[in-house]
Amino acid sequence: MDVKLLLLLLQAIYSLSQAFLIEGGSCQGRCNSAVDSTKVCQCNTACLRYNDCCSDYHSLCVEDTCHNRCNAAHDASKICQCNSACLRFNDCCSDYTALCAGGTTVAPSSATCQSLTAVSNELWANDVNRLSGADITVNYQTQVADGTTSDRSSGKFFTHVNEAKLGTGTYKLLSDLFNNYDPTKGNRETATTQELNEDNAFLDAILATRVMASLLKFLQCKGIVHSQSELKTTLKKLWFDFYSRSGTGTTPDTSGFEHMMVGEYKDGNTVNGFHNWVSFYEKEKAGTLNYFGYVKKANPEIVGAAFSWANRVKTMGSFFIGVSPEFEIAVYSLCFLTNPGKACQISLNNIPVTIMSYSKDGHIATAYASERKIHGTVAPSGRGPEVTTEQNVQSSSHTADSPIHKPNRSKKRKDSKRRKKKVGNQLLTPHKVDELANHRNSSSGFEPDDAKIRNGKVQTKNKIKRV
Repeated sequence: MDVKLLLLLLQAIYSLSQAFLIEGGSCQGRCNSAVDSTKVCQCNTACLRYNDCCSDYHSLCVEDTCHNRCNAAHDASKICQCNSACLRFNDCCSDYTALCAGGTTVAPSSATCQSLTAVSNELWANDVNRLSGADITVNYQTQVADGTTSDRSSGKFFTHVNEAKLGTGTYKLLSDLFNNYDPTKGNRETATTQELNEDNAFLDAILATRVMASLLKFLQCKGIVHSQSELKTTLKKLWFDFYSRSGTGTTPDTSGFEHMMVGEYKDGNTVNGFHNWVSFYEKEKAGTLNYFGYVKKANPEIVGAAFSWANRVKTMGSFFIGVSPEFEIAVYSLCFLTNPGKACQISLNNIPVTIMSYSKDGHIATAYASERKIHGTVAPSGRGPEVTTEQNVQSSSHTADSPIHKPNRSKKRKDSKRRKKKVGNQLLTPHKVDELANHRNSSSGFEPDDAKIRNGKVQTKNKIKRV
């Protein structure tokens, strides 16, 4: 064969191989990236389970060594681990014995784990898929009292959202789930094979993000989960397994995801749950949701809105604005797994925030954002919530039902004298009764999710509801 022809042939082969790498056959520049369906192979830890890793994944993205890693906390981005727990889970690096004394070292204790403040700030910082700036614009318009049932704002809440970003990645996979549910309370929920596949695709995608990597690292340090696969199983139960919302019923008519991310019809007049901004935006865009006004708002990016959906009213539903699906699942799961039924004090962008969460049979019954001091207004043209001084808000006009007022002291004193009360199978101390009873009558939270205490039982109007 002619030498020049051979050289041309080799050059063509090299060019084709480079083109293949660029098209997605390599992990070059893609290590630990989210699942990309346009690529022929993937470059995150999930690819090990689904057998679709690029050929150079291990050489570029994985360090099969304990060098400088002895006693380190579990790192889901690594193919092997270097603390004593790896002996139990059979995932030690090959040089663990030589470099780390063969398991005589001690795995990190919970005392050395991050604080809730630190890990929640990390979740916020790692939320690179959050929409902000020119990608999203909201119009708060009129501030209304909690309990408002009519429209006080002429325009929509969302005036602009970058549709291109909502049509890709975890946002697209989130939207795919919205039509998988019957929102009517009491109607049995079932999942088709396609819907189960959509659940799994969503979980796999969010687990491949930096946000979930931070959550996994923290939960592993605390000993709550031990691997990414265990975290996925935990999230599936918390968010997607069906259960009965009724305290006495047995019909599996709800899930944590349906209640929080989609919303439910509590009855013919009332909306229950509904704490997701993407769901709010899509329904408002479709014309099935009407924004009445805002009850509260606070940094970072939290609003308590009054609205109607399908001719049913939610007098105050709180949600984060612009955050990614993985962030919401992570932050609510973080608080549910560490402080179920309690006020979970975290920090987002170094701003104190409280997350309230409640459990039903091991599932998330509800969770929502709150803040201990919510006294805020912004100019209608502002994109994100901003907090003004308490003095400015106190000078404005509010009705007796306004969420911004002093707690009902006589109610608190009366409840504090009660003996222990029982809700379902859980005994409530007087302190716990106070905590639940004063949700609506204090300025400490965005909403009690339609629950209040009467004689130690959580009720919604005349129907008893277990939290």
